[in-house]
Amino acid sequence: MANPSPEHPLADQWPRLLATVESGGVPALIAEIEKTEDRETRRGLFSLSFGKLSREEWSGRSLDSTIEIGRATIAEGLRQAESEEDPVEAGKRIDFANVVSYNLAADLADCWPHDDRPRETRHSEAGLAAAEDCLRWREELGKGPFPFSIAYWAHGMHSLSLGQCAAATESFEKSLAAAQELARGEHRAVEVGADATFGVNLGVGYLGLARMRAGDPEGRAMFESALAGFSAQKAAHPEEELDADFGISQLATAEARTRSSS
Repeated sequence: MANPSPEHPLADQWPRLLATVESGGVPALIAEIEKTEDRETRRGLFSLSFGKLSREEWSGRSLDSTIEIGRATIAEGLRQAESEEDPVEAGKRIDFANVVSYNLAADLADCWPHDDRPRETRHSEAGLAAAEDCLRWREELGKGPFPFSIAYWAHGMHSLSLGQCAAATESFEKSLAAAQELARGEHRAVEVGADATFGVNLGVGYLGLARMRAGDPEGRAMFESALAGFSAQKAAHPEEELDADFGISQLATAEARTRSSS
């Protein structure tokens, strides 16, 4: 869905860090990074390591290792925020923790088509906690509709995986409302269909899924309307075909996995 990320400015440090984590695990990596005196470099090494260890193959890759390095990276951002005298700079460090916390919640979500690693209860609980943290920080930082839409999505997805259908429904309602607010600003349709944004169509699909799992008979129709909306979007807007295909695949994956766990 997203464009490829630019190379990390500290990417040349990765072979050294990878060797450390391969030989000593995540605790050894954390200890190695914490030796770095320069605050900006230390923060950068944590963010580099979190991105690499959570999404690339290595000998110890697991959801538990993702949680471990993710929490250490968030903690580094918060420590730096606490020591900042300038409130603007402190806010930037909190925002660093906020972004990593969302990414951790997203990485742990059980809805990705090409990640079939089984999620256990502790993984969904960790994802839910990360989503709650980033929602709190987004309130504190005064973020706009897009950051809130995706954070409420993460909260809803983990709530759904934990069988908390009422909480999931509430979060997905808020996620969709934020996506619709963003769509209005972009002069796009706020109802599901060919002219809606990716966020609106996806939001309708997830809300329908939560209602399905809660026993609402209208949930299935809402879920299917989102799939139809993405299909219509592909035909009407060929430039959005890849996003639409991803939306369909993600919703189908989430539906299958929450069905098997319910």
